[in-house]
Amino acid sequence: MQPTAAASSLELAVTGMHCAGCASAIQRACEHVPGVRAAQVNFATATARVELEAGVSADASLRCAVSDAIVDAGFGVVATEDPAVAGLSSSPAHASTHDHRAHELTATIDSLRARFWVAAVLGVPELVLGMSHGALWPESIRHTVLPGWIECALTTPIVLWCGWPIARLGLGALAHGRANMHTLVTVGVWTAYAASIVSLVWPGALQAASSAGAPESAAHPPLFFEGAAIITVFVLLGRMLESRALLHTGDAVRALASLMPSSTRIVRGGQETEVPVDHVVVGDIVSLRPGERIPVDGIIDDGFAALDEASLTGEPIPRDVRRGDHARSGGIVRGGALRIQATATGAGSTLAGILNAVREAQGSRAPVERLVDRVAAWFTPAVIVLAVASAAAWWIARPENPAIALVTFVTVLVIACPCALGLATPTAVSVGVGRAARAGVLFRGANVFERARAISVLVVDKTGTLTEGRPDITKITMITMAPGAIPLPGAGDELSLLALAAAAEERSEHPLGRAVVRAAAARGLAVTTPTEFRSHEGGGVEAVVDGRRVLVGNARFMESKGVAMSAGAPATPATTMLWVAIDGSLVGSMTAADRIRGDAPATMAALRRLGVEVVMATGDAAAPAAEVARTLGIHRVFAECTPERKRAIVQELQDGGVAVAFAGDGVNDAPAIAQADLALAIGEGADAARAGAGVVLVRDGISAAADALVIARRTIRTIHANLWWAFAYNAACLPLAAGLSIVLFGTPLPPAVAGAAMAFSSVSVVLNSLRLARLRLPGTDSTSAP
Repeated sequence: MQPTAAASSLELAVTGMHCAGCASAIQRACEHVPGVRAAQVNFATATARVELEAGVSADASLRCAVSDAIVDAGFGVVATEDPAVAGLSSSPAHASTHDHRAHELTATIDSLRARFWVAAVLGVPELVLGMSHGALWPESIRHTVLPGWIECALTTPIVLWCGWPIARLGLGALAHGRANMHTLVTVGVWTAYAASIVSLVWPGALQAASSAGAPESAAHPPLFFEGAAIITVFVLLGRMLESRALLHTGDAVRALASLMPSSTRIVRGGQETEVPVDHVVVGDIVSLRPGERIPVDGIIDDGFAALDEASLTGEPIPRDVRRGDHARSGGIVRGGALRIQATATGAGSTLAGILNAVREAQGSRAPVERLVDRVAAWFTPAVIVLAVASAAAWWIARPENPAIALVTFVTVLVIACPCALGLATPTAVSVGVGRAARAGVLFRGANVFERARAISVLVVDKTGTLTEGRPDITKITMITMAPGAIPLPGAGDELSLLALAAAAEERSEHPLGRAVVRAAAARGLAVTTPTEFRSHEGGGVEAVVDGRRVLVGNARFMESKGVAMSAGAPATPATTMLWVAIDGSLVGSMTAADRIRGDAPATMAALRRLGVEVVMATGDAAAPAAEVARTLGIHRVFAECTPERKRAIVQELQDGGVAVAFAGDGVNDAPAIAQADLALAIGEGADAARAGAGVVLVRDGISAAADALVIARRTIRTIHANLWWAFAYNAACLPLAAGLSIVLFGTPLPPAVAGAAMAFSSVSVVLNSLRLARLRLPGTDSTSAP
């Protein structure tokens, strides 16, 4: 147990939760602890998040008080590491909340599997014998009590051993003053079992018709062993399948945690030493070979390689990195070796931040769960009242056939399924958050799904969002030199021009100068170091390269140096021209532009299919903004915006009655992010932008925004489908079990059928939620089904 990053809350891993009623009981127990303002308990992830009152600190005494309250309620608490770093270390002490949940579910599945197979082997023959009403027995013993005692012998181990985990949970709940699904099943199974034994010992106790309506004799009294046995078989099967499905809801977190290696090599004193990852500190130089995972965030100190970050961002294409570039923990080094200077380790790393965000989102509660909580609070007591009332009504209506009243009582208890209600929302949220994390989208809580689903307008910044955020050389043009001019070195072509210009710009820090150097490096050109260099602010640079004076800059700069300008190709609104002169003669030009991101056109099309209008609000000039908007099909453009103007644009759109999202990556986006109904921080972004965002898009670019909206819409749709099924199931089945089946079909609903229906109800909800894990997305998959 460990406080989260904020001292006003605690997050605990809870053991012993087996249904939605357990979660409600833990929540009530925590909220009765002095100093606790509210508690949120997630059955799917087995976590309890406790919010503290103002001024209350998460000290040891309060943690113990909350733990004691949970234990007193009949559950357990597991000490966990800080959720931001849990699961990132090789040390056993650093096991995460999800590790404990996985271990608990795995142990439960193993136990249930063994008990299920024993119950099935004994239960199937019992079902056949019980439903045959003696027809399968030899004539010599058919009318004796021996067949009944044989059925008892088959059923007893099923009820007392195979079904003991269910009975223990049901009786445990009663011991703590509450009732849950296991209580209903236990009372129903044991009632059927006990009534059958009573009927065997005192054959006249339950005269007349059995559960199937067949006439009985004193030698062959009404028995319900097959109902007790098959209910137990189906409940065990349902619990086993449900636990296996729940185990998969944590796959995303376990996959992310597995991205962190247990050890790495650091360079100290010129020697490489292998150390555990948690021994690496900021400033250490980490040495990585091809195929190894990056254990820290850092700056590349030496080397060149491609970084595969698909597991973090969903981007399948590795990115090339070299000295000075940033590297994030969790990526894989491909095709090269790197040395990285650590800038963030442990809880401060990108991978730890992603893990923490995913865990918190999976453990949060959607607004619709408040309705589910209110229903669940009275559901189980209401079912018990309905079972007793139904049995009493049929006892009065059919006094000659008390078996009908007994079957009705058992069937109502068994068919009720509060678990389907409790699983409907948390399983969908958990799987949805995990699917989003695999696509490089981090939701900051379950309530964000609801807000994202309602979005109809997305306001985006231009630079760094729709464009790459840095200029690149897009075209090189040779200019016919004046007669007598000294030709270019080498081949005298565009590459020779670029190599010479890059040499002149080699020491420049201007973005356009760095673009020239990058263009030369991308083409594998050798760049000579200039012997002289001078930068002219707002104009360009001049340098001496291999004894020749080279000028690179804008037209005004060239004219100021006496260079005769040519009527070369003019710049478009979205481009900038750089001119190159050698020894006073103009030799060529280069076109620089902030390229539109490769994923932007497809993303705009995907957003339009979703019915989302895209509005551009940028601080850039009107001409380049309009050019980018025209290319991408954006019809509303606001240029030269201050941060306050961006916020005002969002507010104006909201005043028009639409839900507005804002996507940006800079400090100047923070006011608009705070104003928007939903904020999306893109890529590394600025701290101010990420802090206020409900959704963080780990990979750079806008494509993840479409993915986020698709995931949110499908997750909410899945929650609604789950809840509809859970309510519809109980609304349809409970009346049938209470006696509507007798009215319509002339016979009570068999308890075995009730057990199968109840097991199917819970499993179907979990399986429906797991479909989200296979959701195809427009930004990371070739097709989508939004």
